[in-house]
Amino acid sequence: MARNLANGEVLNQTRSYHDPPTFHAGTMNTTLPQDQRRGNAIVGLIICLFFIVVIGGAGYVVLNKTSTAVDPDALITQTANRGPFDHIVLEQGEVESSSNTEIVCEVRSRGSGGTAILWVIEEGAKVKKGEKLVELDSAELELNLKEQKIQVITAESRLATAAANLEQAKISRQEYLEGVYKTDEKKILSEKAIAEQELRKARLQSQSSERLVAKGLLNALTLEANQFAVADAQNQLDVADSKLRVLQNLTKQKMLVQFDSDIEAAEAALSAAQSELMEETTELSEIEEQISKCVMYAPSDGVVVHANRYSSRGGIAEFVVEAGSTVRERQEIIRLPDPSLMQVKCKVNESRITLIREGMAARIAIDAIPGMK
Repeated sequence: MARNLANGEVLNQTRSYHDPPTFHAGTMNTTLPQDQRRGNAIVGLIICLFFIVVIGGAGYVVLNKTSTAVDPDALITQTANRGPFDHIVLEQGEVESSSNTEIVCEVRSRGSGGTAILWVIEEGAKVKKGEKLVELDSAELELNLKEQKIQVITAESRLATAAANLEQAKISRQEYLEGVYKTDEKKILSEKAIAEQELRKARLQSQSSERLVAKGLLNALTLEANQFAVADAQNQLDVADSKLRVLQNLTKQKMLVQFDSDIEAAEAALSAAQSELMEETTELSEIEEQISKCVMYAPSDGVVVHANRYSSRGGIAEFVVEAGSTVRERQEIIRLPDPSLMQVKCKVNESRITLIREGMAARIAIDAIPGMK
């Protein structure tokens, strides 16, 4: 490079004698050093990559050689053979009777949180069949009972009124057919008979007048008056006939429809009153039954065990059977176990349940009886 630069300078000097000065030699002088630096950087990068590959390969060989190198004298060995193997599955459980008589609350909550316990027999007591076990608060039920009795009396009154209205509607129909209708019919028939009689008389009078007028014994005005009397009697008879037809064909049917409608309405009201009384009576019976269930008795002999409920997380009591506690409907309160049929009940973790088979022997230890297995 030194020679090239020298030649360039010589060239510049030579050209300076013969030609005007130019900058071509200077341009060559600046381009060559940049290419030289780029080539040096590429060479340095290749050398670094080479050293990294060499160092990584050496480390892999060293580590692989170290991991596979195990001292046989440091190993603990034992000859494998067949023999018994005990795998103990240890779990906690409870001793209980396999035959338990459960005493549950059968009193409905009726919208509240439950029913309070007024009195309960102490746990561990031996009871005979029929002995009192639990007494629940029935104050609210007693109040409902009084109100329901009033509802039943009101429903009975409505039923009596509905029955009287029905009977009155039936009597009204019969009264019309056998009384009012027959009276009106006979009255119109009497009017018709009178009109017929007046018509016959007027016709006879008119015929007699015609004969007298023909003989010259009676004037024409009298004959004309008699003829008008005949027409009037005929009109009266027609009116009576019309009234009779209206009574028999229209008025009677109209009144019967009205009476039948009243009877049907009274029957419907009576049916509604009967249903209402039945519902109120049923409700009254249910309240009385609920009050009777507030006192619970032992259905059989046994030992009292309170159905206390504890939390599965910390053993904290969630419900304790005692006076003042609140129980819900169908909640268990007391158990009466049969001591002659005892059993042990425990839960095994699902990861170990595959180690258990039906018929395997089990060893049981009871905390309340130390040393007994």
